[in-house]
Amino acid sequence: MNSTPITIAGPCFVQRGAVSFLTSGDVTVDITKDTSEITVSHLGKVGEKLTALKAEVKFKPVEFNNLDALFPFLGWTLGQSIFGATSTPTHIFGVDGKKWTFFRTAFTGVGAIGAGVEVDLLGEFTLTAYVDPARGLDELDGLYEVTTATFTAPALLPAKMLSVPFVGKYGDLYFDLEEGATVEFDVKLSERKCDRLGVFDQIFSGYDVSTSLKPTGITEEEWATLAKPQGEARRGALLGTGYPDLLLRGTKTGDPLFTLKSAVAKSSGLVWGPEASRFKEISFAGTANLGGAKFTQGVAEEDIEFDAEA
Repeated sequence: MNSTPITIAGPCFVQRGAVSFLTSGDVTVDITKDTSEITVSHLGKVGEKLTALKAEVKFKPVEFNNLDALFPFLGWTLGQSIFGATSTPTHIFGVDGKKWTFFRTAFTGVGAIGAGVEVDLLGEFTLTAYVDPARGLDELDGLYEVTTATFTAPALLPAKMLSVPFVGKYGDLYFDLEEGATVEFDVKLSERKCDRLGVFDQIFSGYDVSTSLKPTGITEEEWATLAKPQGEARRGALLGTGYPDLLLRGTKTGDPLFTLKSAVAKSSGLVWGPEASRFKEISFAGTANLGGAKFTQGVAEEDIEFDAEA
């Protein structure tokens, strides 16, 4: 035993397939063993047996880049296997010269998108790793392996570290945002397993997208256009049908543009007070209006022209 304890520390970058991610803050890995109890009638629980093994790699990307890799579910079809017939590995390259390779990985947790100067650009993403089917649980290196590798981080791209002012548009109504907006995703996945491996895959069954924003600089009539506070539909009516898209976009040509399709205001509110703004946050959900994409991302094709003050 060493007389002086050893401390191991240091940053890294993450690579899945051919795509590398520089991160904001730490990269963490949580390894979990699924077990089931073994009981004996006159003794009760006498032990546990291993049924599955997985790891979760979590990080916040620092660049708004490689969006197809970060948001793959936008191109998935219902019922699709997200881990696939061929495993895609994830590598963690540490400055200590070690490379941790997790053999069978896929994105299962999607971070939020920050639309505005005062919100985080991207939230936390999760890569789940399962045991390599070619190795199985019988092998001691079925989940990952550690090898030696030179630490050569990809170049930082300042142009992809976006922080630009955003505005909203609903139908023909443009409006300012008090503190930007956050777009959140809820991806629907269900695990699949086999007796030899335990859990080895997940199946995609859809996603929801929502945002919360606080409009400012609008009239009460314009607020009613956004919030539709009294429903504007019969009880039992299908919300979203005929509703406009909600656009969140930068003010200049080439800035990011995010669209919640056929957006429905789910909640809103008002405040009366000497300092408080009249309008509370409005939460919207993309509905896709009877099929199709609920969310798209692109770039603004023109500058927004602001009226000069009188």
